[in-house]
Amino acid sequence: MPYMQLQVRQLMTRDIVKVPTPTTVKEAAALMKKNGVGSLLVNDGKDLVGIVTETDIVHKIVGLDLSPQMTQVESIMSYPLLSIEAEHPVEEAAELMIRNGVRHLAVTEKGQVVGMISMRDLLRPFYVPQERSGP
Repeated sequence: MPYMQLQVRQLMTRDIVKVPTPTTVKEAAALMKKNGVGSLLVNDGKDLVGIVTETDIVHKIVGLDLSPQMTQVESIMSYPLLSIEAEHPVEEAAELMIRNGVRHLAVTEKGQVVGMISMRDLLRPFYVPQERSGP
């Protein structure tokens, strides 16, 4: 299938990892590592209120020499949470990310978040594994 005909649902990740607003940045980073993800959705009770990403941690914590043990994700998360419907074309997802300067979007079906899509996901169809050589 040609790339431009792909729908967001075909490249999205269905594994959604969420954290509550009082989670520390250190806990969030450990959760990202454990789950192999670059972002976490942030919830306040039952409502999703934002997203915290690796970039947020680097720029807003490490770059400012703040304590990841003392800082809660609520204070560094990006909001509002940007989303795209699962049946939309991947080209639209890329345009939305570029226009808003973000690398992750929540993916929705009938208004409910069902997954995530990242810039990395959008590049996956172009990746051809190479045989590794060397030590």
